[in-house]
Amino acid sequence: VLRYRALAERWPHALESPLPLYFVQADVLLDGWLNGLRRNADGALASLQAVPGALAKEGAWKWHRLLRPYVLHVIAAACELPLTTLLVGEDRSLAFDPVPVEQAR
Repeated sequence: VLRYRALAERWPHALESPLPLYFVQADVLLDGWLNGLRRNADGALASLQAVPGALAKEGAWKWHRLLRPYVLHVIAAACELPLTTLLVGEDRSLAFDPVPVEQAR
């Protein structure tokens, strides 16, 4: 709870509405909405997520817990919505830095 609160204080402005996600390339179409985002004082976006359970076991990341948030992180970047994804588990926290648009695509 303390780690989550500390991160929420660094990203204090919760967005009231979801932001659109739209991407088309070749035969790939992604269309949807991204909600639960926050902004910091500089206007940068973050997705702050509390993840139930531990993110690691015996020093190794539990990749099955990280995969879905990371895929959404890359999709957002491909849709020109770079953000920091912050995961807070019972044992530790993890941040995915923004991905450049071209790299995400």
